[in-house]
Amino acid sequence: MVTEEMVGRNVPCGDDPAEHRAAVREYAEAGFDEFYVGRLGPQQEGFFDFYRPEVLAAFG
Repeated sequence: MVTEEMVGRNVPCGDDPAEHRAAVREYAEAGFDEFYVGRLGPQQEGFFDFYRPEVLAAFG
């Protein structure tokens, strides 16, 4: 079984935009020019309402 703690050690979770931006920045600095983000579970629209201005906007 995968626990919440296990997931939290490997992917950004929560509502701290800096944590999410840092994770995306790692991929950008490694040379990735395309990546996909998503939310596991309900409230997909709310996730993207947060992610668009708080995280993705920082990457132009």
